[in-house]
Amino acid sequence: MDNQKPNSPPPWAQTPVEMEPTQPWWRNPKTLLPLMGLIVMLLVVIFWLPTKIQAPQSALPAQVSNRSTPATKASLNESPWSDAQLAKQRRAAQDILARLLDQQQSLENASVNLWAAEQFAEAMEQANQGDDFYRQRLFDQAMASYLAAEQAMADLLTRVDEEFNSQLARGKKALANNEAKDALEALSTAAAIAPDNSEATQLLARAEVLEQIIVLAKESDQAIKLNDLQTAEAKLNEARALDPQSAFVEQKQAALRDQQKQASFGAQMSRGYSALQQQNYSSAITAFKAALALNPSAQDAQAALNQARNAASQRKINGAIAQAQQFAEQEKWADAVAQYDLALQQDPDNATYQRSVRMLRLLERHKQRGNDLFRERRYAEAAD
Repeated sequence: MDNQKPNSPPPWAQTPVEMEPTQPWWRNPKTLLPLMGLIVMLLVVIFWLPTKIQAPQSALPAQVSNRSTPATKASLNESPWSDAQLAKQRRAAQDILARLLDQQQSLENASVNLWAAEQFAEAMEQANQGDDFYRQRLFDQAMASYLAAEQAMADLLTRVDEEFNSQLARGKKALANNEAKDALEALSTAAAIAPDNSEATQLLARAEVLEQIIVLAKESDQAIKLNDLQTAEAKLNEARALDPQSAFVEQKQAALRDQQKQASFGAQMSRGYSALQQQNYSSAITAFKAALALNPSAQDAQAALNQARNAASQRKINGAIAQAQQFAEQEKWADAVAQYDLALQQDPDNATYQRSVRMLRLLERHKQRGNDLFRERRYAEAAD
């Protein structure tokens, strides 16, 4: 190997090789025919094949969409029909809820917690259950709960007028029976149910002062026991000022007036008897008349008045007769007749007085004739 020359070709390169002449590839039939076949197939695929094959319209976009963004993939999980049904149920639940809220407001305006707190709480719980279902998009269950709450509240609303009338009647009865606590409770509820009802408002105002009136009435009774009618009257007047319509106070005042009448009647009778005993007949007559004015049916007062009048009349008669007798002794017949006439005015049917008057008048006529004869100087006739 050391004897070889450097850079000499290998042995296989030193043998001469004869090469065939080369030509372009497009002139080579082996190359050109496959190429033309490939071009034809490409044209068929591009232009003719699409007209014969109709792929589903949604398939390709779906596939493309599946290869696109995650948001587009999520939209394929939606169900428009189901969503529409849910939206419909949601609107129906909201409509029921709106009515339910109106009912709730009406019941609260009628102070439902004062007369049906438990039932109202149950209705509210039904509504709260509906809210739970609504948040879970369980609209059918939500509607059912809302409808149950709506029906419960509707039932309560139908009771409002009945409850008002019941509480008002209860309050009136308690007020008439002077049951201050029950009256205040019932009428407070009635006024809360119907704040614009004037009757309930007025009765409530009376119930609010009933306890004070009862205290004043007791103080009046105590004063009556002590015979202090003036204080008793003042207490009842104070109670009357608190409630001018109180039948209870009116009864108390009427009873006091009767007692005052009896007291005044007794005082006038005592005054009359005292005057009668003192033979002060005019004062006795005045007192007995006053007693009869207080009690016109009092027979004892009428009898006492008659007694006083008779005593006064008898006094006048006695005085007239005494005076008449004195005039007769003085032969003052005319004056004596005048006194008997006074006696007859007091006792017109007294026969004795009537005879005395006739006799005295006869004597008066004889005296007058004798005087006339004497003036005529007919002395003998005058002497007869």
